[in-house]
Amino acid sequence: MTLDDKISKNIAMTYEANDTLCKKDEIIETFYKLKDEKLHQWRCSVIKEAVVLGNSYAAAQFSGIYQALKLLGYTKAYLIARSGCLPHGGELNKEYSDPNYGCNEWIKNSFDEFLITVKPEMLIISARYSMFKHLMDPLPSADLYAKDFAIQELRNGIVNLSNFSRTLLFISPNADFDFSHIKVDEPRLSHLKSMINFTYNSASTIARNLQLNLSLDEFVLSKEYVYEITHASEVRLIEAIKDCSNCLFFNTTELFCDNNGCPLYDKKTQLAILRDQSHLSTIGVEMLTKPLFNFMSLKIT
Repeated sequence: MTLDDKISKNIAMTYEANDTLCKKDEIIETFYKLKDEKLHQWRCSVIKEAVVLGNSYAAAQFSGIYQALKLLGYTKAYLIARSGCLPHGGELNKEYSDPNYGCNEWIKNSFDEFLITVKPEMLIISARYSMFKHLMDPLPSADLYAKDFAIQELRNGIVNLSNFSRTLLFISPNADFDFSHIKVDEPRLSHLKSMINFTYNSASTIARNLQLNLSLDEFVLSKEYVYEITHASEVRLIEAIKDCSNCLFFNTTELFCDNNGCPLYDKKTQLAILRDQSHLSTIGVEMLTKPLFNFMSLKIT
């Protein structure tokens, strides 16, 4: 069975399998009930574990990340995610406009105790950045990076997380075109709306074109658009981890784009890679899994 076959066969079952595993997991069952105990003494015998941190992007990608980890010999992965929040963002979480996500309160909760207990071989951080103003603001000149608020906050969060694992892997966010989080009177990114000449609500948008035997050319994002969405946050993240000896960066922009642009569908199957305007679909996650596995196989010893 090829690697592609293994990924295709297993990825759809990952959520169910992981849910069953976590229900029986002794750390999950006892961590908040017995905080004063040394929880590791109840743990089952395992080889390697990982913790995945992030927001809704991490949750959407988790099945693929977990599959890549399994292919590398990992036996368990924990997911800690909250929509709209950054576990490594510090004060950046206070700027998100929707109070329903509770980022201000969430960031006050430390992951330290849990990470000390799990002792993960790897921390994988995947997050959507486009709703955080300071991450998307125009970049200062390189000599002023040290004073950039977003870089400072990311670096502080990353320095703390780097104490808990041998490897930190940061997955860059795929580009999105959901502008609902941008205020009407805020010019930031609003000009990008004019670069989208179609209406896309879900994967069925592309399916409808296929059913009507229509071209999919309109569902190819320009590299200019993707660059404007991803570049500033990617540069800030790369700058924040540059002094972290155990940090790695995996670039998804290179994965989902080619010389002709960035299609919102898999060219092999013509199925949509996004389930909405931002998050990867099952096909999109499947496209992520093999390159992520190859990257980790090459970079992590």
